[in-house]
Amino acid sequence: MHKNFNDIQKRHEACFAVCSPTRLKIIAYLRSNPAGSTVREIARKLGFSMSRTSHQLAILKKHNVTEAVRKGREKIYSISDSRVRAYLPCWYLAGN
Repeated sequence: MHKNFNDIQKRHEACFAVCSPTRLKIIAYLRSNPAGSTVREIARKLGFSMSRTSHQLAILKKHNVTEAVRKGREKIYSISDSRVRAYLPCWYLAGN
């Protein structure tokens, strides 16, 4: 398979992962909190249920948009790395 196809595939997956308004709000919140946040913190700040937040974070993590680091009984979620920002819709995130 051609190298460019893999890059296009990764971009497609990242676009799918952020095509939800809920996930875009989570990403914008995580960008404003580079140290990361727990599901509870994200849910409280954005007014979502913990179940909804956890489900959306799982989708973002599956597509390598976010990462989670275990700290005690909780996981701290953050944007996976600076390369992910290149795939995100800058027109949305620029205002947040």
